[in-house]
Amino acid sequence: MVIMRRTFHIPLSIVELEPDNYHLICRGRINGHPLRLIIDTGASHSCFDTHFITSIQQDAEMTENDGLSVSIGSDDFASHITILKQFKLGQFELTDYQVVLLDLIHVNQAYITLKLPTIQGIIGSDFLRRYGAVIDYQTLTMTIRIPKEIHNA
Repeated sequence: MVIMRRTFHIPLSIVELEPDNYHLICRGRINGHPLRLIIDTGASHSCFDTHFITSIQQDAEMTENDGLSVSIGSDDFASHITILKQFKLGQFELTDYQVVLLDLIHVNQAYITLKLPTIQGIIGSDFLRRYGAVIDYQTLTMTIRIPKEIHNA
């Protein structure tokens, strides 16, 4: 019998954008390429930077996202959907993971202005809810769990 690990602890860091204005950051990998992600409990959907994904996964098939898009500080924008071959946060791994792609230049311009490393994606409420994320600000850890329907598959 193979026993699959069900709980994962992902290290976080805090970036101070200005006094009392913070972003939670975690590190991950897509297809072996390192990336930095904002943990955003107010974002409806997780999304990844279009330019980053197309640079590391040139064969990515993108379809236009016809769904309602609520923006993170910009007006109407184009979004696409693609499948990531491999997405990892620490030891937690997803394969063939469907994601939304956006141009995150406006977020990264703010990071560059503040002399901070750029980000390649945002982990939103869709992911956080599905994997039962618990964020512990004292230990700077996010705990995620594999849902039973995935675990038993």
